[in-house]
Amino acid sequence: MTTHSTDDTIQPITDTARVLADPVRLRLLAIIGAAREIPCTRLVEQADVTASTVSYHIRILAQEGLISIITEGRHRHVRFETQQMRKFTHHLASLALISQP
Repeated sequence: MTTHSTDDTIQPITDTARVLADPVRLRLLAIIGAAREIPCTRLVEQADVTASTVSYHIRILAQEGLISIITEGRHRHVRFETQQMRKFTHHLASLALISQP
């Protein structure tokens, strides 16, 4: 095992974990994940935060690839990206395997 391969595994975990460390983002992601896709207006209602707060945090979640933003006319929906979450959990599992003796 080389340090390089460990670093290649750790970096994606660090990036996603940093995004998920914020309680508001984690709550938004949980709401989106439960619905799989949800209109932003409903997300604001369920999260009990301001629209600007939701907008800020969904932009960060989208940049990390954890959600996608769908615009249909004046309406926006957010969709949970299961593939990106699978990659994150795969990297976590890989890290656990690397650290075993």
